[in-house]
This record gives sequence, C-alpha cells and structure tokens, in this order.
Amino acid sequence: MAWARFRVTLGAMSDLNDHLTTQLSKTARGSSGAQAIERAFAILRFVAGTGKLGARLSDVVAHTGLAQPTVHRMLRALESEGAVLRSLEGKRYVIGPELTLLGLSTGLRELRSVASPFLERLCTEVGDAVFMSIASGRETVCADRRIGSYPIQVISIDIGSRRPLGVSVNGIAILSRLDPEKTQHIIDANAERFGDFNVPKRLVEERVEQARQRGYVYVEAALVKNTRAVSVPVVSVAGTPIAAISTIAITRRIPAQRVGKLVSLLRTTADDISRSVQEAATRRR
Repeated sequence: MAWARFRVTLGAMSDLNDHLTTQLSKTARGSSGAQAIERAFAILRFVAGTGKLGARLSDVVAHTGLAQPTVHRMLRALESEGAVLRSLEGKRYVIGPELTLLGLSTGLRELRSVASPFLERLCTEVGDAVFMSIASGRETVCADRRIGSYPIQVISIDIGSRRPLGVSVNGIAILSRLDPEKTQHIIDANAERFGDFNVPKRLVEERVEQARQRGYVYVEAALVKNTRAVSVPVVSVAGTPIAAISTIAITRRIPAQRVGKLVSLLRTTADDISRSVQEAATRRR
C-alpha cells in the first residue's frame, strides 16, 4: 500500500553503507555480521533517546547489557563513520550528522515536505511552537518543528529526538489511534522508561483513554515545568496514525477556554496533511 511508504522507523537507517557494516563486523570479534549490526542499532537507539544530554559509556553498557570493551569498540567504529559524536570533554556520546542524514528516508522527506506549509501556517496562527512526530517502534521521533512569534517559546525537543511512546502528547495521540491491545503492549513494554520522565504508567493509560474519547490530547502539566500542550493525530484514510502534531506553550498561553480553538486549528492542519499525503501517494502510482 502507498501508505506503507510513510511508515518511517529506525529501520530506515539500514541505509548505513557497506563500509560501516564491515567496520562493525570487524569490531564484533567473533560475532556474526548480523549480530554486530543488531548490537550497533541497540546502541544507536539508546544514544538517540538521550537527546542533547548524550550517553556515557557506562550508561550504554548498563542499558544494552553488552560488555564494556564491545560497546567501546562499537562506539569508536560508529564515531569514525559520523554516526555518533563525542562531547568536547569526551565523556558522552550523541547522535552524529551522518546518521541524521541517513535517517531522512524518502518517506520521511516526503512527509516533511508535504507537511511543511501546513506547519508554517499553524505556527503563525497559534503563535507558539508546533511539533510533528512519527512513531518508530516503541518510540516517537520529532520529525519537524516550527518556532512561533510569541516572545516566550517552549522548545521542548529537537528534530530527531526520540522518546518512549506515551511520554509526550504526540505519543499519546498516536497511541490513541492504535488497536487497544497493541497500545497496551507498547505501554507495558515502555513502563520502566516512563520513570525517567517522571510519568507514571497509570497516567499514560488515563491520557490515552481520554484521548480516545475526546479525539485529541490536552495536558495541563506537560513535561516542561509550567507548560501545557495540545495534540491531535494525523491519520490515513484507513484511520491509522501517520503522525501527530502538537503545540506547547507556557501555562497562561493555553487557558482552558483556548483549548477548543487550538484543537480546531490542529485538526484542520492534520486533515490538510493527511489529504496531501494521500494525493502525493496517488500521483506516484
């Protein structure tokens, strides 16, 4: 189906070239090439999830369960290819520019291109930062964002940053349009990681249920202190989530009486993106 082209996952980054594959295989010391790649992507997923803060070698070891020498060798191989970068003091790793470029698969580039004018319009209308996220496995990835005109902007996440599905309002919006059984499976699998963001599993479940009933997400206490956020899913003609879009602002910018207006603007934008994605898919047939 044409819609499948817009399902962007970290698997899209399998475009890492043969040279990187060879280098990772060599560093595995006895492991098969496939195993080396699996381990490398486990490392990359974790590092990507730490955002700007980055991950220490010990953090990667603890998360992956791999031996420290193995992790160290793989990080060095990934660093040599630009897939990760080390901080100036050399103690933390963040995602590098090469991986970011490879991660912009054709589907994601097309989605960003289609959504761009609508996100610009939305940002102008609301005056605050707007974000678009997609699902990648059990995580959300910030696919695009726009910064508004209001003097105080809440820039809560960078493009390319990853969070467990269910932590952010966009994650809740996406989960609310998935099959309930699949949604619960994702929530259960992410439960331990929710603690890193001080978001209890029970709260995630409550927000998903509210979103199913309302058709949108409204959070009075977003991840950033003293902020509120509103989100709606972007769905295909089949009703499956393609993405989610949201706006986040300081508390006084999103009083209860303004939520309805924001939801209307977000829904209009989501419908425009969905329609344009379908039109683009039809033209390629």
